[in-house]
Amino acid sequence: MHSYVPPEPVPLEEDPVVVCLLWLDDRRIIHGQVVLPSRAYTLRVEFRMDAWPDWADRLDVELLSVLSPDELAVPSFSLPRPTACSDADHGAEEGVSVCGEGTLVVGFTLGAGQPPQTVRVVARFRSADGRVMTADLAGYPEPRLRPFDATRDALTALPQVDLRLLALHEKVREFTDDEATLQAFGRLLAAVTAVAVELTYDQLFRRGQYVSEARFHDEVDRRLKQDPLLGGRVARATRQGLGITNVVHHGVTCELKVERHKAFDVDRSRRYLGQPTQYAAAVQQQLSILLVLDSTKKRQPVGMRENYRWLMRPELHASANPPAPALVAVVVVNSWLPVPSNWSRRTITAEEIDLDSPRTPRQHSTRRADNRDHRGQ
Repeated sequence: MHSYVPPEPVPLEEDPVVVCLLWLDDRRIIHGQVVLPSRAYTLRVEFRMDAWPDWADRLDVELLSVLSPDELAVPSFSLPRPTACSDADHGAEEGVSVCGEGTLVVGFTLGAGQPPQTVRVVARFRSADGRVMTADLAGYPEPRLRPFDATRDALTALPQVDLRLLALHEKVREFTDDEATLQAFGRLLAAVTAVAVELTYDQLFRRGQYVSEARFHDEVDRRLKQDPLLGGRVARATRQGLGITNVVHHGVTCELKVERHKAFDVDRSRRYLGQPTQYAAAVQQQLSILLVLDSTKKRQPVGMRENYRWLMRPELHASANPPAPALVAVVVVNSWLPVPSNWSRRTITAEEIDLDSPRTPRQHSTRRADNRDHRGQ
């Protein structure tokens, strides 16, 4: 009799682990990627692995999305087995990699503040006899694409200023969903804020330099037309709402004012809200901007840029709770600043924070020192 010898178990072949790396126009994709609509990008893919499966002839790659081809055109790849796989110089210790390039065209848009669209990369090893195995992808196999959003991406590169801008745009979205206006408003507000940062410490606007309102308008107009976000699409002195505007970008108005008599704060800004509100209403817009040159003498040092921008909601005629409220973003240029050494030995109003008394965040016990020395101010 012959004893039964069971066959040796055939080890199950696991799906190979492959690291997926992606680039858009030579920029590595590691998080959500901001893209410009109606633009073609070069998408480069690279797949790294310890060893290429012996039986596989190629690696087929697809990019899957819920978007239609008109909204997002993506390439596909068929990457042949690299010849270096069998070379001694490319053993298992170093691993192997394959690359491909194709064109990705973005045609979709998203509303302001909407999350990005996810694209899933699927890679399958194939052989000439029809064998198929799906690769287990590591790395970044699900890139997230988001069209350029001026309310989030048109910023100033100053972190504290940008955080304030983002908070302002979040609040604005509670009052309007007019996408075209939100985008134009976002671009213009970011550009105006950047100009305000530049002018505050420009030698032309320092203490002792008289700047006329016309010169202020010229400087703002010149710098806005140089801003790449606005693309030169800045109109000046256009007739609108029974008056003549200062700055208009895609229907969004920015009114320019000079304050020489009283420090410009939130309360003072109420004196200037009517004009930009009427200009905006004349073209059926809710949003406008007020840029003010505060040319008053400074009795206290100027603080961070984020302290000098706020959002106002003016009351409208015979409409206590309108369905389309007007909103005015106020930006201040603090001119007439002295050189820093001029503050030396000059008493300013200040509060001492008590470090020993426990308080909840943003609440402090203070002792106030009044400003009694205004000599030379």
